[in-house]
Parts: sequence; structure tokens; C-alpha cells
Amino acid sequence: MRGRLRFSVTGSTVLLQNETKGHNGRTLQIDLRDGTAALIRSDPLPEDSPVVLGLIGLLKLHGGAVLALISKAKQVCAFPHPVFKVTGTQLVTHENVKKTFRDLRLAALLQEALDHRTYGQHLYFR
Repeated sequence: MRGRLRFSVTGSTVLLQNETKGHNGRTLQIDLRDGTAALIRSDPLPEDSPVVLGLIGLLKLHGGAVLALISKAKQVCAFPHPVFKVTGTQLVTHENVKKTFRDLRLAALLQEALDHRTYGQHLYFR
């Protein structure tokens, strides 16, 4: 599978980089405090950094942001490019999201919506 991403979480900052060899320094930096994203240059993330298959989106809430990542997928067809069905997701949240009932409820609804066993059973990507 191509396009795997290494990621790192330090405080409220998430870094995402293409896993391929010959890292070109381009890194997506996401600030979970305010939900901003920027393309920056940085050193390669360590080889033992967690790996995900893709980014679903970034949801800005009152107390912070929630980053939705694709953690597992299986190939379902190829016409002419491979198409994958999402079979696992991971949410990365700012700590303040867990402090307000409204944000916690919205994050839980997002997690339920992305769950491949229920509403998220029809999420595909190429």
C-alpha cells in the first residue's frame, strides 16, 4: 500500500510525514489547540513512529480540535487503481476536548460515525 504516513504527537502538535524513503522534509503540522494546519520543513520522524494510512479530516471544536486518521484498511478492488475500505480509525484530540460535555459528545459522535462496524462501514479511499 502506498501513501502511508508517520505521525508524532508532542503536546498539542501533531506532525505527519510521508513514510517513503528519501524524506524531502515536507511535514504537515497540525495544532490541536486551534485546529490550524501548515506545511513546514522538518527532519524525518523516527523510524519507530506510529504509521497511519491516511487523514480523514480535522474537526475544530470549542475546546480544541479532533484529528481523524485511517489506521487500518483492506483493498476491495482495483479499477485501474486500488480502492481500499476503511476498517479502522484513530482520533487524536486536544486535552481540552475532554473537559467540556459538548465537545466530548461531538467527539464521541464522530468516533461512532467513523466506526467501520456501524455508520462508517461505507468509507473508502484510493
